[in-house]
Amino acid sequence: MNWSNIFFFLLFLGGCSPTSTNLQIQSQSKVSEGPNPEALKYFMEGQLYINQGNYALASVELQNALLIDKNVSTIHLSLADCYWMLKKPDLSIFHMRNAIAIEPENQNIKELLAKRFLALKQLNEAEKVYLQLSVENPDSVKYILVLAELTRSQNNFEDAISYYQQAHNVIPQELSYLETAADLALQLRN
Repeated sequence: MNWSNIFFFLLFLGGCSPTSTNLQIQSQSKVSEGPNPEALKYFMEGQLYINQGNYALASVELQNALLIDKNVSTIHLSLADCYWMLKKPDLSIFHMRNAIAIEPENQNIKELLAKRFLALKQLNEAEKVYLQLSVENPDSVKYILVLAELTRSQNNFEDAISYYQQAHNVIPQELSYLETAADLALQLRN
């Protein structure tokens, strides 16, 4: 049984995740020999505390799991959620970045990180993550549109126009992107 299966099993038993996001993290942790039994014990205890809403004790258990096996993204993500719920965003971001370093191909973790930056009103950091996501997913307008709205909210109409044009290039039949770009161009002119 690998960390992914354990994580999803615990989510199934505990119901929905207690974090404020609706994003399902589909972890595919890189574990070569299977989970360390001692780390697994701490991880499971931490998940039980999370399900009870006791994030302080959960963070202690998850930290103990990381002392034993620091290369499991699921542990970092759970700890990031604990710190987020404990109003410690810097530690949450730190562990999310560690999870991304372990699983650089996992788009869901990156998207969650970007949403956390948005919640913290760190728009430049969110923009960096969404830009990376748009480069990694060139056929998806989702991230391009988020970038367009981010730059628009910062009154950077020229970049917003460019992003809307990129979105139109991805989906040429969607004319609303060009209409929005034209509206912004008129605002820029005035």
